[in-house]
Amino acid sequence: MLPTISSDPDAGFTLLEDLAPTISAIPTQLATISVISDTANASSVVSESHPTITPAFDSQAATEVPVISSGVPSRWELNGFNVIGQGYNMCGEATLTMYLSYWGVPVDNRTQLEVANAIKPHPEDSNTSPDELVGYAESLGFSAIVRVNGTTDLLKQFVYAGYPVMIERGFDELPDEGWMGHYMLVTGYSDESRTFTTLDSYWTLKHVQADPAHPVDYWDYDRLDSLWRHFGWTYIVVFPPSQFSEVQGIIGEDVDDATMYRQSAERLSGELTTNPGDVFGWFSLGTALDGLGDYERAALAYDQAQSLGIPFRMMWYQFGMYHAYYQTQQYDKVLDQANRILDVQNYPESEEAFYYRGMVYQARGQLDAARGQFRRALEYNPNFELAQQALDALGN
Repeated sequence: MLPTISSDPDAGFTLLEDLAPTISAIPTQLATISVISDTANASSVVSESHPTITPAFDSQAATEVPVISSGVPSRWELNGFNVIGQGYNMCGEATLTMYLSYWGVPVDNRTQLEVANAIKPHPEDSNTSPDELVGYAESLGFSAIVRVNGTTDLLKQFVYAGYPVMIERGFDELPDEGWMGHYMLVTGYSDESRTFTTLDSYWTLKHVQADPAHPVDYWDYDRLDSLWRHFGWTYIVVFPPSQFSEVQGIIGEDVDDATMYRQSAERLSGELTTNPGDVFGWFSLGTALDGLGDYERAALAYDQAQSLGIPFRMMWYQFGMYHAYYQTQQYDKVLDQANRILDVQNYPESEEAFYYRGMVYQARGQLDAARGQFRRALEYNPNFELAQQALDALGN
């Protein structure tokens, strides 16, 4: 049966042997591994080389902030956005541009280029990460936070409180192009029609709009949730620093990393009980366990996702699998993923793939090769701090 994530620090669980035929290959010595539940000690098990999700405010103060009630009106809508269509491979930059317009920042179609030049200067960098978007918002004087384990109810709470929410979701609307990742801004909701109103940098200006003065796209609650879960329900909130207490109150317990990842793992475990063939569920479970520092079980969850067939672009966007395999010294698996992404027949621009390939070379004592990989990562993104730190540590 599927693992139960427990708050008992001594609890362990048997790992998933009856969920799929491929899972029977799990080594027996890894069958029972305790879950991390002590939030005070969680940071001690996370490698310094792992990019953790960090609030733009003190998460320890979260217990002092009253959690906002889930009771919201049946319908709410936010206005005051500049609608921006994205340039090539710029959904993140365009969506953040629309978000900033809500807070009064003067923007136009060129603003997304300014964002891209600041955080993703290489024109063929395959991904803009949530952390990069948060960092740009903070550079303008805003506070911002990225979390996982969001819910449709949480989206409604944020919107009602006056905060648009940027989500990262799967994009399957162009089946001939295959699966991709995509950012979208949630700006309203209606329980009557069970739809969110959104600003989508790809679709909003392409669709015939009922109200051209207020163009939005409409997304069924369940449809949005089904694609949002491809990224473990990742969301970003940008807000004036004076409003951080209110944002904390809406997020609640998930403002703490260990709590957030534990609750995400529990949620995903429940879903996988009834749908064990869900590749995105397994991948997100791996990410949650990696966030908890439970690298062995994270690696096994990623193994299961791979056995089911992850989309080939998945590793453009999410990097926990590299990290879990690296932490469990499964270096060939790290290289398999990095080499596939960096294959010139695929889409070779990924600083993260260069970085993790360099980390494997370093672990194997191939220091010149490692330096070369870290330099390549920095060619694609000079702002990539992990690669710079690794290169500095080796001496460049």
